[in-house]
Amino acid sequence: MLSVHGIAMNGGLLHAIEFHDRQELDAGCAGLRYFGLDAAAEAIEQLADQAARLGPDPSPDRLEDLEQRAEQRYDALIPTDAALFDRFAATFEAHSEQFAPTP
Repeated sequence: MLSVHGIAMNGGLLHAIEFHDRQELDAGCAGLRYFGLDAAAEAIEQLADQAARLGPDPSPDRLEDLEQRAEQRYDALIPTDAALFDRFAATFEAHSEQFAPTP
């Protein structure tokens, strides 16, 4: 999740999708879902699926349009790293037994 999010925040969602293989992307989306960010995971998955359907040499304009719409959805839920940390903190507080103990 953090790898997908970090690359998305630095280079955009499309870059994050191109950088990660599908297994890594699925794991990142599973992490987002664990923290209740289902819509952010859906934005990533839909962009990946739509970009794949465009084929090996898609129109840059079409890709940009797809990415802009996906990023609007993603950014509405996770506008900053702090928003992701806040979601982690709330989940940890509510379900600390699901996390490894700290020293």
